[in-house]
Amino acid sequence: MEEKTLKKVEKETKSFLKDVKDFIKNKNNGIIPAEWLMSLKLLETYYRQFLQVTYELEDLDSIVVDSRYGVVAHPLLKIQNTAAVRLEKMMSELGLSLKSATKLEVVKPVVEESPLTKFVKNKEVEKR
Repeated sequence: MEEKTLKKVEKETKSFLKDVKDFIKNKNNGIIPAEWLMSLKLLETYYRQFLQVTYELEDLDSIVVDSRYGVVAHPLLKIQNTAAVRLEKMMSELGLSLKSATKLEVVKPVVEESPLTKFVKNKEVEKR
């Protein structure tokens, strides 16, 4: 793969991942749960692989090749399809698809009260 294409893939991957992280932060009160970090890394890898194969296919003259069994689909088509399926599954797990977004669990941040706030609340209850 050409250096120019690799740079394009990296740029698109970074942009995609930034959008994904922003989306997740908006859904989770500005935080990305720590348990999602490895899933995001996998999503980044799957997206990068999908883009690389897609650009490789675009550079081909034909999507069919001659084999000993006759004309068959180029092997990169199967790789692209596999990458797309993995990418779609990971996006669903993270709530990035339209259907799965409705099922996404929103994490509410735990806000601990300061000792002063607790004291003031207790005093208000005692006065009543």
